[in-house]
Amino acid sequence: MNEKLSDLFETLALEYNVPVRTYPLRKKARPYTDYLILDFYKEGASIATLDQIVKESKDGDRIEIMTHPAYMDTHILQSSYNMERILELDVLTTWKVPANVNMKLR
Repeated sequence: MNEKLSDLFETLALEYNVPVRTYPLRKKARPYTDYLILDFYKEGASIATLDQIVKESKDGDRIEIMTHPAYMDTHILQSSYNMERILELDVLTTWKVPANVNMKLR
């Protein structure tokens, strides 16, 4: 995101008092998570990656994991990331979430 757009986004978030995605360019707006994890992508889209994220997190951490899962359709078929989206979906729907993880999906 370019800096002007980021500034506008942040201004609106402050004006409407809404939390925003954690992002390096954010200066004042309230984030809705403590961390944004970008590792779950391509070769990193695996159960091992999810397990590692849980292992490295501390109790009470609010973590957003960016994902791009999808079922195949004619729109997704055109995507350069189409097969990876199916893999992500498979990983996310088969991963056994550890008991100590409190998940809130958005």
